[in-house]
Formats: sequence, C-alpha cells, structure tokens
Amino acid sequence: MTRQLFGYAGWSAYVSAAATIATFVSAILFFSLGQPFGTINDTASVFQVIFMLPLALFLYQIFRPHGQTLSFLTAAVGIGGILVGGAVQSLLVAGVIMYQQTVPFFPSGGLLTVISYSTWAFWLGRVFVSGSPEVARAPGI
Repeated sequence: MTRQLFGYAGWSAYVSAAATIATFVSAILFFSLGQPFGTINDTASVFQVIFMLPLALFLYQIFRPHGQTLSFLTAAVGIGGILVGGAVQSLLVAGVIMYQQTVPFFPSGGLLTVISYSTWAFWLGRVFVSGSPEVARAPGI
C-alpha cells in the first residue's frame, strides 16, 4: 500500500466529517428557516458519503492480511452502501426523486450519529494524515 492512499484516506475522513457537521447544521437551519438550507443539506450529504470511499479502501487494505474473506465482504458491503447512498442523494439534489423516496435508504440515527461519526472521522483523519506510528506499522502499509 502506498503512503499516497494513507494521505487520501486521512483527508477524506476530514472532508467527510466536515460534511457531516455541515449536514447537521444545515438541517437545523432548514427546519428553522426553510430553503435554501434543505438543498445545502442534501448536497453536503453527497460529499459526506462519497468521501468515505477512500476510507473503506484503506481499511480494506489494512485488514486484508488478517482475514481476506471477511475484509472483502465488509469492504464490498460498505462500498456498495456508499455508492447507493451517494447515488440516491445525488438523484435527490438533481431533482430526479423526492425526499420521501430517499427515506428507506437513510434511516435516521439522530444527534448521536452525527456526533459519533464526526468525532470518529476527525480522529481517523488526524491519525492518517499524521502518519501515526501505530497505523504505519499495520500490515500492508
């Protein structure tokens, strides 16, 4: 695995976490003030999901030596979910589908999900960007 993927994973974690916060804030503003914050929320959600792709690929590379089948299945499910989520949100932003049609794809986890995911993604970004020795010693890096 290259250091380049390591850096991409770190920065994509930062961007995804920032988009998560933007999604949360714009949702509050949308329900308080209305448009254009709904569109901003939907657009930020696309970036939140799409920037998880490098993370999934990086984590697959790290865990592949420890369990090829399980790491492959986990990556396939995660990447599939990321692609479906990004596609559904993109269709919503483009006006091809309505919000009600997206609900089955995105069950809401509420405030706890926003806080926990953002915290995790910022931590992961910091670890990857800094080249933390613990992660750098992981097999396959």
